[in-house]
Amino acid sequence: MLDRTKDIDSLTNFKRNTTQYLQRIKESGNPLILTVNGKAEVVVQDAES
Repeated sequence: MLDRTKDIDSLTNFKRNTTQYLQRIKESGNPLILTVNGKAEVVVQDAES
């Protein structure tokens, strides 16, 4: 289930903390929605999902 407080973040934050975000995605199994200028731009998820 998508958690809006944890599974949506900016592309800038993702680029700054890629390792931590990838770890979280692998542990939770949830995709991560990345935004640019406040609008959804891309979805990242682990290969197993």
